[in-house]
Amino acid sequence: MRIVSVCIILSMVLLIGCCSSEPETGTPPTEQTVLRAEVTSEPRPFRIINNQIVTDIFDVRCDLRDDRMTIVLDTDLGDAAILMVSVSRSYWEHGSDEEYPVDYFSEKSTVGAWREPRTIKLDHHAWKREIEELQRVLASAGEPFTVARIADDIEISFVVPVNQEPPFERLNANLTGDAVTQSGNLRIVQREISIHYPIDAKDIGQTRFADPLGLTSGTTYRASGEVPLGPEIDPSDPIAAIASIRRLSPGEEFTVLEIRRRHNMSRYRVRTRLGEGWINSTALLGQEIVVVR
Repeated sequence: MRIVSVCIILSMVLLIGCCSSEPETGTPPTEQTVLRAEVTSEPRPFRIINNQIVTDIFDVRCDLRDDRMTIVLDTDLGDAAILMVSVSRSYWEHGSDEEYPVDYFSEKSTVGAWREPRTIKLDHHAWKREIEELQRVLASAGEPFTVARIADDIEISFVVPVNQEPPFERLNANLTGDAVTQSGNLRIVQREISIHYPIDAKDIGQTRFADPLGLTSGTTYRASGEVPLGPEIDPSDPIAAIASIRRLSPGEEFTVLEIRRRHNMSRYRVRTRLGEGWINSTALLGQEIVVVR
């Protein structure tokens, strides 16, 4: 569905490598859970044997209490290794089987920064706003969507990508050990776990946003800003027509009755509380256009 999304994904693969293993499903720890990892006052060095960086341990531990998630990393990898961390929940669109993750939290960090427990707030309102903003952006690009369902699980991902600093070699070619995943010429370390944490998703992503250049006849819309309403499409007296322009206030509804297209732009004959008139699609650009009915 998304050309833009595909380009972004390909760029990320080149930058941080790719992940091939499937996530494991976990259960939220009990109240007695205590998160610990080996912590020392000095930065932990890499374990290097015959010029090979050896990594056998890479475990992520999580404690979920209400909307607070505490995470710690236990690994024998050196503290200086670059680390990509994300905590996300996925959604699916109507008419598509593609899964789209949206982050609660993401960070480019180091292994050493996660040896001690860190707590993340799972802000569901901010997560919902991310989806709504994506709806607005894609609708303005001619790719409107609504959400079909929301995942009940939260995914936690820790990845040690390629393009590390020395002592790593190109594509992490000298990275080895039980915790290492190899995909083609790439060698990475990763850990993904799933935590079951459903939320009330009945209203998430249900607002239907429209492409200002692609409104349809018979549909009622609402614009976020003021909309000029012209008396006719090709006035014989343009000056007089400008003087007679009326304006719909932000949020006022209008129903499209007829569509005329010219030079890749559309003009809409509409019915409003002010009566009938014409709206030029260029006047809607940059506005949030919501489908009412």
